[in-house]
Parts: sequence; C-alpha cells; structure tokens
Amino acid sequence: MKELNIYNIDNIDILRAEYKKLEEKYESLSSLSLNMTDAITQYFPLITFISYVVENYEQFEEIEGPLKWAVTTISIAAFKKEKELNKQWYNYRGNK
Repeated sequence: MKELNIYNIDNIDILRAEYKKLEEKYESLSSLSLNMTDAITQYFPLITFISYVVENYEQFEEIEGPLKWAVTTISIAAFKKEKELNKQWYNYRGNK
C-alpha cells in the first residue's frame, strides 16, 4: 500500500473503504473450503493492510476527535481479523 498522509481525512476514508473491500472478500472466502496455501494467497492484501495499520499506529495516536475514532475502529477490526487468521493458520498446521 502506498504511503498515506494520515492527517488528511480523505485518506482515512480511503483506509476505511479499503478495509471494507478486504473484509467483504475475506467473508466470502471464509465460506469456501480452501486449502491454506490458497487462503494465504487470497488473504495477502488483508494481511498487508493489517500490517500497514499496526506499523503506523504510533502516528495515529497523535490524532484527536472523529479522525482518531475512525483509525482506532479500523485498527481494532484489523487486529480481530489478524487473530482470526492466526487461529485458522494454527488449526491448519495442527491438522497437517
């Protein structure tokens, strides 16, 4: 993902829209029976997005008001998805 100026409200909207697209893709994929290699390939954009949010969270802490709320909401949702993906990965490795 390209570098975003997180102080620009338009960029938060871009992040929110990007996450929404990835979340919808994830939901549709999770209903399929994919092997883990295919799943990781399909989930890679979501993992990249999560990494971006987590790595840049320090910058987000300086933001106040509605912008901070938006970033925090996105970060929490990303963290939950990451935990879900990790659980699936450990389950896969345990059953291999």
